[in-house]
Amino acid sequence: MEKATSQVAKGLTGLFLVGAEFFLAVRFVLHFFAVNPTNGFAAWIFNSTDALLTPFRGLFTTAPVGHPHYVDLPLLFVMAVYVIAAAVLVWVFAWANNLPVARKK
Repeated sequence: MEKATSQVAKGLTGLFLVGAEFFLAVRFVLHFFAVNPTNGFAAWIFNSTDALLTPFRGLFTTAPVGHPHYVDLPLLFVMAVYVIAAAVLVWVFAWANNLPVARKK
């Protein structure tokens, strides 16, 4: 039963990572091409991913690479942090799954 729980936890971690990285990548592309932030889709993406960026606000500045293109450095950093955090979580789940379990007789 413990192995199934570990597999579910690893699966949910991976699912969160894929979803978060996808939406953050869409945000990166929209920001890079300087889309209109009041557009319905763009506003939804920006609002939806805002919570993922909140802990890292003010860490880096956005770098212009030519008008109107911008590279959102904080967003790239956040994406890297989430990949590392997910890898650590999956490792912890795998490690915990291999611990000896005391069995009742």
